[in-house]
Amino acid sequence: MIQENEIINNLSFFQKCEADHQILAENLINELACLLEVEIDPKLPLNTFKPFFSTKQSGEMNGWNYFLHGYHCCFENINTKQKIEVSLVDKNNFRALDPIFFLNYILSTPKYQPLPFEILPTYETGKNILNILKFKMTPQVNNTLPFFSYGFFRPGEISFLGIKDFVSSAKAITIEGDLVLRDGVTLFKDSKNQTVSGYLITFKPKFANDAYSFINSLEPKKLFKWKEKKTDDISFNILYGVKPDRGSDDIREADWKTIWDDPFFTSALEVLSEMPNEKFEWNLKPLFKLQMKYMLLWTILERFSFLRYSFGGGPSTRNRLLAENKYYKEALLEFVFSERTIYSSEDPDDKTILSAQNPIKSLDYYYQVRCNITHRGKAVTRDHETVEKSYNELFEITKYILNKTKQECSLIKKEYETGKN
Repeated sequence: MIQENEIINNLSFFQKCEADHQILAENLINELACLLEVEIDPKLPLNTFKPFFSTKQSGEMNGWNYFLHGYHCCFENINTKQKIEVSLVDKNNFRALDPIFFLNYILSTPKYQPLPFEILPTYETGKNILNILKFKMTPQVNNTLPFFSYGFFRPGEISFLGIKDFVSSAKAITIEGDLVLRDGVTLFKDSKNQTVSGYLITFKPKFANDAYSFINSLEPKKLFKWKEKKTDDISFNILYGVKPDRGSDDIREADWKTIWDDPFFTSALEVLSEMPNEKFEWNLKPLFKLQMKYMLLWTILERFSFLRYSFGGGPSTRNRLLAENKYYKEALLEFVFSERTIYSSEDPDDKTILSAQNPIKSLDYYYQVRCNITHRGKAVTRDHETVEKSYNELFEITKYILNKTKQECSLIKKEYETGKN
């Protein structure tokens, strides 16, 4: 059975499962209501669907089979066999987070497979996961209030993508205060002499806890603390920096405006572009240079996944989420033309196959290349070839992901600036 520390280490993965579950549940039940030509009872959805228990209790709907039973409706995808149970008790919360139902949803959802841990579909396992989720996902914040974002969560930034589906409105405002920069992270502090521009973000009521939970998962407690603040009679939540003047730089001197100015997304990529690959030599200098480039490339990619998915999750969890990124999948198909196999340097029986058709295994392949140490003897020439091919592909993939994500973020920012969203 999965242990408590494993659940906590993979918390961001379970948080994503829970958020995905709610969105899919709501979409499917609303689609079923349209199919049955009914309007969902705002007080008790069960009242809407109960009459169909004797006439249309089961059926097919746009690639899904549905079955009304008890206080739920079970949906199963005809092609993928993904299963999800939707609660008919509360219109504002269609999640049916029964321990077994939730585990069955996770285990039957193709994009989560293979899981980064072993899990048994038992009631006790599901209960442990849900208990930890409930405890960890309850932010120490009044989630009925809007959120003032001055940094990573503004429209146009990478991390905003993680909350955009939960947002009801986002209005540009300016408040009293000042910002400092520490290790590429902006920290807010009180000031009567400066002002800070940002967005007042209001969340959809039924998704407010999900939104704040996602923000919490990305904002380490060592850096931030929640406070309520008031401006022009509007109360809101804001993240204050913890000891903001220690080891921080003046943000105006650093000329920081957006995470897209981060040196990893600008200077680091330029450094890699300016360093051509060198032919293999037995003194191994070209291989060492290539390995250094590959490690820097992974640092760039991990910086992106760190911002896009979670500061709190471990590398394996973030890699799983990155493997599901639509731009990563597109880039694989564009830049990977053949399959390759790599074996772990620690376990020769452990092999990983690179295939453009398998995003998860492909990212595992690139990560395994990173993990492997240089072999001695004749195998070192094969090492050079493996690292070089992997570097060339992953460099193009990384640039593609960053460019496409930046374009998406720019469109989102424009929508909020022009009032189209």
